[in-house]
Amino acid sequence: MRLNVLVLAIGAVVIGAMFVLMPAYADRGPASLEAASQAPLPSLEPSVQGPHRVVVTDLSAPDARAAGATDTPVPLRRPAPKGARSDATSDDIPKVNAPDGGVAGASGAPTIVSSFAGLDSDANTPNSITPPDPQVAVGPDHVVEFVNTMGRVFTRAGSTVDTFGLADFFGIPAGHHDTDPQLVYDTLSGRWLASYASLHDTAATDEGRLYLAISETDDPTGAWDVYTVSYTNTFPDFPGLGLTNDKVTVSSNVFDIDGPPGAVSAGCSEFDGFCGVQTIVFEKADLLAGVAGDQLGKHTFALDQNLGTVRPAQSLSSVADQYLTTWDLSSLNTLTVLKITGTPDAANVAQTVAAGITTVNQLDPPPSRTAGTAFCFVRELSFLAPPCIDSGDYRTLDVVWRDNHLWTSSSASCFPSGEAIVRSCAHLVEANTSGTPSLAQDIMFGAIGNFYSWPAVSTDASNNLYVSMTHTNTSVFAEAVIGGRRTSDPANTLGGTSVFRAGDVEHISGRWGDYLGAAVDPEHTNCVWVAGEFALDTAGADWGTYIAATAYSGVCAASPPTSTPHPGATPTATRTPRPPITPAEFVFGDANCDGIANAIDALFVLQFYARLVLSLPCEQLAHADTNGVLNAIDATFILQFDAGIILQLPVQT
Repeated sequence: MRLNVLVLAIGAVVIGAMFVLMPAYADRGPASLEAASQAPLPSLEPSVQGPHRVVVTDLSAPDARAAGATDTPVPLRRPAPKGARSDATSDDIPKVNAPDGGVAGASGAPTIVSSFAGLDSDANTPNSITPPDPQVAVGPDHVVEFVNTMGRVFTRAGSTVDTFGLADFFGIPAGHHDTDPQLVYDTLSGRWLASYASLHDTAATDEGRLYLAISETDDPTGAWDVYTVSYTNTFPDFPGLGLTNDKVTVSSNVFDIDGPPGAVSAGCSEFDGFCGVQTIVFEKADLLAGVAGDQLGKHTFALDQNLGTVRPAQSLSSVADQYLTTWDLSSLNTLTVLKITGTPDAANVAQTVAAGITTVNQLDPPPSRTAGTAFCFVRELSFLAPPCIDSGDYRTLDVVWRDNHLWTSSSASCFPSGEAIVRSCAHLVEANTSGTPSLAQDIMFGAIGNFYSWPAVSTDASNNLYVSMTHTNTSVFAEAVIGGRRTSDPANTLGGTSVFRAGDVEHISGRWGDYLGAAVDPEHTNCVWVAGEFALDTAGADWGTYIAATAYSGVCAASPPTSTPHPGATPTATRTPRPPITPAEFVFGDANCDGIANAIDALFVLQFYARLVLSLPCEQLAHADTNGVLNAIDATFILQFDAGIILQLPVQT
């Protein structure tokens, strides 16, 4: 009888998995029914239109949305891992040696010289959506911040100069969903550059667009030239923007718009709709001159399904070679460094694998638990209290290059020393590019009882490192912190963090990033500005951004007034945090990080095995039989344990 119940339970779990995931595709409409044979090949050489000219001071600030109104963000997508990464176990999670996240002898976090409120989800940021994906850039006289759908120009003291919608700025057609802003001030040319993406999904037409904007002067409130790159049936997700002396580079994850579960374009993966990484190299001089789109020098590399998310470096000192990094899809511990040489106008653009750098293992982080009593919601999944924010996945987030120092940042899983609970940590890797790229530093930053996520990096003129991160634990709401290291600090260390905006409230949207921002000051080159995100009590989606000028030298802007970081709200009696789950040993079979193994975990395992979800919050602990392969057998063991048929699952102390 119990075996029959078990079989029925497994069947119910499989059926339930199908229904749980169906809402994720509810907005796809009839286009998902297109026959595969009718789907054209994805465009390998998308066309470029423009530029059209836009003047920021001419843009009207959009009207505020009604309280509680929402917009639909583009679903989070990523290239699926292959091989070893998807088969990882808890034994593969790196250990952090320093129990407090810092190291004796390190200089500590940089000084917060000044700070002010950025854009947020309340009425002063009309039409904003979650997640915000904040970006910050600094020019001679202004600080500019972009979040999803909105932009704002500030004085260096934090006063608002202009607020505008990114749809108006980039010229996005009606009906498109827009996402993933990137923003830099290029000290090499004295211009501002920005990129963005959008998609339109209907039964008749599927269209994706990539946008690239460049200012005509160093004044961001003036005129910009905006180029549009058009795709048919696919869209360029999560674009990253890089630049060198002579090149501007954009790398995107190209996905089919309709599927899966609908039919996908020929050549794209039927598993996740991934068509490949696409990198486009633009002639920088042509962009600076505002050359017409059909005459613009560019080189488009073929779609590559063997690469994960690729991020091109923002070059902060003079260099011709464009460096890019990506985590190897089939390896746990390999950071691939790519190098692009040549220029489109010279017709000699080439990309090579400069090096495969061995690091500590890079794995998806668990959700970051916060103060509060609500459940934890992460994408389509939910877990018991305490609440959480999404920590992201293993992909590359930020890359900067200066004087042969190439830094890459990512969220990751780690075990802080002396703790048996996997945490979200910041993984920071430095490569030396003076010859064949080689490992210079490998920092996995974490601390007992704490979660760090979404690290954004930049370096000052002295090559000191600055890291903007989100920090949480079960006693604080999500807050914005700054960390860093001097070049004289002990190798492979980060010297702790300082809060520049504490959180106010639980955040329960299920989304937090896809990234934060950091930018060096062109006027005070030992000063770095950072954009962080924190949980703000608003009438909207309960997120806010904060901008801070930071320095190790103590000298930053020439005269923004120093402001005191907001202390944040103290949790009230109604927001008493639930004590964290701290089991004395790992519980294998625990797929959702709640400290127990039951039928809910079996459901998640089956969803993962059926490729209905691409990751699990505690994927490394979900292996009920500890054999390193996650499949339906693990789900069966978990159900047997939950039904009392077996008395225990394997554990590792």
